[in-house]
Amino acid sequence: MNIFQENSFYNKNEILRKEGSEMNKYIVGIDIGGTSVMLGLFAYEGEIIQKWSVPTNSYYNGAWNVVDCWNSIQEKLQSMSIGTEEILGIGVGMPGFISNGIVTEAIKIGWKNKNII
Repeated sequence: MNIFQENSFYNKNEILRKEGSEMNKYIVGIDIGGTSVMLGLFAYEGEIIQKWSVPTNSYYNGAWNVVDCWNSIQEKLQSMSIGTEEILGIGVGMPGFISNGIVTEAIKIGWKNKNII
């Protein structure tokens, strides 16, 4: 089963019309937890290409977590010779409440009204 089968609301044909070809297109998944951040790089079809983790940074109420994640993603893409233009999107999951890209509260991470877009 891949991400398109699990999430039937996600219309990959719509993405193809917007982006062109599905070749060399990827999706990044991020799961921010209280002790670690799990990251994954997925092929367009939903196959897991790479998965890795970085520690959750609790300094300054987790202010550096977004930067740490982005730096880790850029390093991984660079090591695999993948350009950021080949990323269709990034999905984020975390313990807390998110509305329109704003984390209204994530107690385990120390975020309140944090913009993650």
